Amino acid sequence: MWLLFSSWTIESRSRGGVSPEGYTVLEANRAADALEKAREHRPDVVIIDVKLPDMTGSELLKHIKDDPRLSATKALFYTAFYDDEDIAKAIQVSGCAVLKKPVTDKEIIRQVDAALK
Repeated sequence: MWLLFSSWTIESRSRGGVSPEGYTVLEANRAADALEKAREHRPDVVIIDVKLPDMTGSELLKHIKDDPRLSATKALFYTAFYDDEDIAKAIQVSGCAVLKKPVTDKEIIRQVDAALK
């Protein structure tokens, strides 16, 4: 199971909590790097920070969904910003949950499992 985190704040804590559950975790700090890794590894799920340094999470997800090799990839958004407009847009684009920082490893795993069903 491949899981790609695209965020500059989640990587250090995700390593310890998510990997033991059978997920191979890839990490990227910028949207361009995340897209490159997604194309190379074709993750089952991407967890995308709503606000990335080089584009929005919604823009990154659009690039992923527009790529025929990645269009079936499940997505979750991850944010510390609780702006209702950003969250509504993220849910509309992804059709998946939005994980609000801080989030526990257990909740990440629960949401990933739900996205894969």
